[in-house]
Amino acid sequence: MKNLFQYLFIIILVSCINYKEKIQFPKGGYEFKKDINLKDSTFPFYPVRHIESVYDSTYDAFITKILLKSFDEINISLRKEKDPIFRLLYTDNEKVYFIIITPNEIVVKRGKGMILKSNEDKMSEQELTHLYILKMGVPISRRLKEIRPSQKKYLDSMIKKFPQLSSLEYYDALMNKMFTKPDIPFRYTKIIKSISFSTFKSIAKKINLSGYWSLPLNLNCGSPTNDGYSITFECNTGLKYNIVKFGMCEDVTTKFRRTCAEIIKMAGSPDSIIIE
Repeated sequence: MKNLFQYLFIIILVSCINYKEKIQFPKGGYEFKKDINLKDSTFPFYPVRHIESVYDSTYDAFITKILLKSFDEINISLRKEKDPIFRLLYTDNEKVYFIIITPNEIVVKRGKGMILKSNEDKMSEQELTHLYILKMGVPISRRLKEIRPSQKKYLDSMIKKFPQLSSLEYYDALMNKMFTKPDIPFRYTKIIKSISFSTFKSIAKKINLSGYWSLPLNLNCGSPTNDGYSITFECNTGLKYNIVKFGMCEDVTTKFRRTCAEIIKMAGSPDSIIIE
């Protein structure tokens, strides 16, 4: 009887080991930030908010934030999660979907319908001009460090004439006026597939061996396409965070791209997608 209790104790102890202690992740990624500013806590990719270009940061602060909210997805970049999470966001001109992989399941969420509708006809010519300027990157004070002297001269003159261009709140107000919820509410489908922990470990191993943890934030290419897809791949290991973004490239093939294609196929994605 004593041996039986010892055996059961060992089984329970092993089953209680935290997932993040079972999987070794390579060096790389980003540490979670401490003392997060409440005002900035809604930013989707918080640890890289000052690493991203001002254009990408502006896009994520509004559009990506709305995507997460529309799909009922949490911000996994703010703090350590109990269990590891991989999350792939796929977007193109026609569709948007998430693939979320945890130690127990794979979840595929696919959008149906428009998330936002444009109200350009309700905007004044001045508001459209200001929005065009601000969509290139806010705050403008940070953007001024990334542009040519001729562009800086133009922006300086515009800020002098319209001081509100220096306000993040003004940008939010313009975007909220330009884009509103569509008449037909946005919905998404959700498919859940249970997986074993060994399957999850196999997926994690593929990702770890793909070079994911040593890649830069953005995978650039020599021949980008305007009408292709865009993928954002996040991971919260429970100890650290990582994110890599890339789009469709005609001249680039990497092991990580192929790994993402395998994950999409394995998840039983609703669409047939080829990532070269």
